[in-house]
Amino acid sequence: MKNTKPFIALLSCLILAPCYTAHVQSLAMTSEAQAPTELVESPRLRQLKTQVAGGDRSAIRRFWEAMATEHTPLLDTIPNEPEKVLVTFLWRAGPGTTAVTVAGRQMTRLLDTDLWFTTLTMDRIPIFYSFFPVVTGQAERRSADPLNPHRFVMPAEVQATIPPDLRATHSQWLETSMLIFRENPAAHWAEAQSGTLAGRVEMFAVEDKQYARNRRVWVYTPPNYNPKSSLAYRLLICFDGVSYLSEIPTPTILSNLLAADEIWPTIAVMVDNGAARAAAEDLDNHAAFADFMSKDLMPWVRKNWRVSTDPAHTILCGSSRGGLGAAYVAWKHPETFGNVLAQSGAFWRGSEGGMDEPEWLTKQFKKSPKLDVRFYLEVGALETGRTPGGPVFVEANQRLHQVLVAKGYKVRYLEVGGARHDPVHWRVQLADGILYLAGKHSK
Repeated sequence: MKNTKPFIALLSCLILAPCYTAHVQSLAMTSEAQAPTELVESPRLRQLKTQVAGGDRSAIRRFWEAMATEHTPLLDTIPNEPEKVLVTFLWRAGPGTTAVTVAGRQMTRLLDTDLWFTTLTMDRIPIFYSFFPVVTGQAERRSADPLNPHRFVMPAEVQATIPPDLRATHSQWLETSMLIFRENPAAHWAEAQSGTLAGRVEMFAVEDKQYARNRRVWVYTPPNYNPKSSLAYRLLICFDGVSYLSEIPTPTILSNLLAADEIWPTIAVMVDNGAARAAAEDLDNHAAFADFMSKDLMPWVRKNWRVSTDPAHTILCGSSRGGLGAAYVAWKHPETFGNVLAQSGAFWRGSEGGMDEPEWLTKQFKKSPKLDVRFYLEVGALETGRTPGGPVFVEANQRLHQVLVAKGYKVRYLEVGGARHDPVHWRVQLADGILYLAGKHSK
């Protein structure tokens, strides 16, 4: 019987993970979450094998030349199964390669060529993946797909601001590709555009009096930032700061939106919440962290940058428990924070990190008077796993939305089709959330 433990462990990590960091560590087996099954070779690959076996050695060169333009993986439709697709991952191996793994599966060498492949039947659901080659008996570092343009890209100047201890954890995203079946028109906001000026990113240490320590933050200032501007800058604050610099390229998104005249000039602050345990102590409905945000961070930001003091001009943002933290901090300090952008918010959690009262924050919004706070909530439609606290992840988001609407809050709620608990949709939806809460043309 096939060993299902890796699949179960990964699925729990993706859907039920108590912190996004644990999710990052599972990249090597990402596509296992779709439980693909091996099928026949791609028709195009079968034809290539026939050509090579017949003595046409130039066929392999022509194939790679075509892939450089057409891109990979190969995708083939399956008759009578429109929601399924035949996906063939391809790897061009160097000398001495003895094995290659992708999506948790061993690849097969095509005869004696430099082409390695594996063909899977998959749902049309976006995933991310990396290759793991073995050369002369030594496992090489993971690698993104060089023939797939959909990548997690972090500008060198942004990467340089991340200390080595954090860079090691998040650098694997730079060697990861995305398999996307349906192009989202909004995806271009997350990609560097030719001719668009980039902003500046710097790392600072902020005194955290609530926790009696210094805390790392990164500050993005837009191109041509003017500290004496007559018009105060808007402010976006993101939790799990390195994630919003790497897999979710917030500086690139803001620079693109500004260049397109879609938003007012905006400064962004990315807050370091640390690894799993530290992040839980910050973001799981903790009053001390909310007080740090209001009493320590905001005075520091206002002292050093020309930002608006209007709560309506400040957005709190985060994914997973960071989304929960954004909603909680705004509930705790609406006099400072007027907008919440929650991506797959972990709203199933209890008070002060507890598990005895699931969906605690939703109950607080239901019991308390309506606050002057606006919401953008998005969650993957496939985040259907049951959480350690009991509620189904997406259903906890649905219930918070229902409570907010009943209380009269201004809120946009989206269940992103084909999306799981991962940054493939967070990086796209971030721009949509910013436009809804702070766009020049939003209503």
